[in-house]
Amino acid sequence: AMFNISLKEAVLTSTGQESQTSFFAADTGIECIRYWDLPTVPNVFDSQLNGTSLQCGNDAGYSNITVVSSVESPANVWTHVLTYNLGDTIDECVQLTIVKDTVTQATLIESRGYNTCDLNHPRRTERGIRI
Repeated sequence: AMFNISLKEAVLTSTGQESQTSFFAADTGIECIRYWDLPTVPNVFDSQLNGTSLQCGNDAGYSNITVVSSVESPANVWTHVLTYNLGDTIDECVQLTIVKDTVTQATLIESRGYNTCDLNHPRRTERGIRI
């Protein structure tokens, strides 16, 4: 009985750590996109991103952001879907969705962080942030 309780506590603790890792990955994605949406950066999300190279955190060995899709629908509203692997030695990754209205300059950012990029990992957790 004591072994079963200890085992369940270990699994619960591990799940909490993985959840926190996923949340911090999502937060990293949000901060990266907020940087690229600053007024000092020239209108990155106001047009198609395919072929555009975005980078964040390269001092820490982070990888480039990959553009999955970039479409305008309806007129003057761009939706961009990006993926961001947090590094070669770090297994966390982020999926980002940015919706930018080029008329009102309103931006919606949704960031989904994962504790592992492996889609088949049995303990893969997802946490999301939307601003």
